Amino acid sequence: MPVEAYVAVKVRPPKSAKFRDIFPSIEGVKEVMLVSGHFDFLLRVISENTFELSKILEEIRADEDVLETQTSIVMERLK
Repeated sequence: MPVEAYVAVKVRPPKSAKFRDIFPSIEGVKEVMLVSGHFDFLLRVISENTFELSKILEEIRADEDVLETQTSIVMERLK
């Protein structure tokens, strides 16, 4: 069963422009949103399982300009 997660990402300013191209190119990243608040981006990620999700998160975090991530796995869709 696929795993759906939302990943909030904080990047080093003023580097957000480079991630507009990087995040959409990562396999499993289905949506990329620029957001306000503590984090800069919100990514919707779908993977085959939690192991694959972990690999995607490692790829996101590999860039030195990624300062912080917070991941929430969707347990159930209500609407």
